[in-house]
Amino acid sequence: MTAQEIRINRDTDHDILYVIKDSAADKPTTNIPINADIVMRVDRNREIVGFIIDDFSMVCPAWKELTPYELMEEFDRIIKVLNEKTARELTQAASPQAASQAATG
Repeated sequence: MTAQEIRINRDTDHDILYVIKDSAADKPTTNIPINADIVMRVDRNREIVGFIIDDFSMVCPAWKELTPYELMEEFDRIIKVLNEKTARELTQAASPQAASQAATG
């Protein structure tokens, strides 16, 4: 994946940043809230494909002056790191399906 494969849409009126991989833009994703301001978007293969960040300028003040391309580069790195095997295993272990399987034993 390269930075050019990341789409960035910044809604400055509502201070929301939308990030999505091009390959997932037209496919169904699941939104997983990380906290009150950040939602992680995950595809059917449980790979992280994007984010929605409310109050972007408050949540990421150091990034509010970055150009769209610089944001694409940053999120390209973040998505790559989070989709490494170890991170993916942690995500799967924390999924509701894994929790229900553990509960039913």
